[in-house]
Amino acid sequence: MKRIISVLLLMLACTAIIHAADETIINYAKGPVKQIIIANNYDNYDNGFSNLKVRMQIYTYDTLGRLKDEVRYDDQKFRYRYVYKYSDNICMKYESGPKKIIKGNYCRMRMDSKGNQITSETYIKGKFFIADSTVYDESGHKTEYYETRDKQLNYSLKYTYEYDSLGRISKTRSILYGKGMVICSVEYQPDGNFTEYHTDVKGHKMEYNYFVNDKGQLVEVKWTNSERTIYSEFDQYGNWIESQRIVPNEGIIVTKRIIEYYE
Repeated sequence: MKRIISVLLLMLACTAIIHAADETIINYAKGPVKQIIIANNYDNYDNGFSNLKVRMQIYTYDTLGRLKDEVRYDDQKFRYRYVYKYSDNICMKYESGPKKIIKGNYCRMRMDSKGNQITSETYIKGKFFIADSTVYDESGHKTEYYETRDKQLNYSLKYTYEYDSLGRISKTRSILYGKGMVICSVEYQPDGNFTEYHTDVKGHKMEYNYFVNDKGQLVEVKWTNSERTIYSEFDQYGNWIESQRIVPNEGIIVTKRIIEYYE
């Protein structure tokens, strides 16, 4: 299974959702992946604030499964590009315009011997913006995630992770300082289906129900609010090629992927 190094986008905050199924990560795919082209079609979806019709993202990987290039277009208009350069246990992520790297916008990531990202520092226009630090157990499972916007790198604990006896993620705690804690847990069924339970700081609950087929491939996710995503058209490595996200009263977002592999 190819390893995807999870990195911070220069202006992106972390999500509290567990995503226990790798297949819910849009740029994830099993096998010797060379490139993933993703097209999201919003023609049948009304989000109330955007006229966006098509968003395209292109992720390119090296032969070791490491992300080396990431590009996004909205309605064929260039939005951003990130270029990844690897050297020993360091990865430098640079923001780029259509033709050249933008000076001063970059992220420095450090990995351990297993390829797990353990720290990152992000700079905008040459100035420190944010940093993080991740702790792993002896099995390589992420256990704690810390973050800081302090130049002196005084980290604060943001997430903790727990796993079951099979090594599957079972619970996360998201610590929102001054607001409380968000808790997410996963219940696995013998048939391969599973459910994520989310409780926010006010005690409101939400469920995400995941359903797999007889090959163990994720085919549907259902939300408490009746929203759902359907995955279909699997390729030779079992990776989904199309998904439909159905949002009540708003419409359908169709996502199609073209996955190219190293031979």
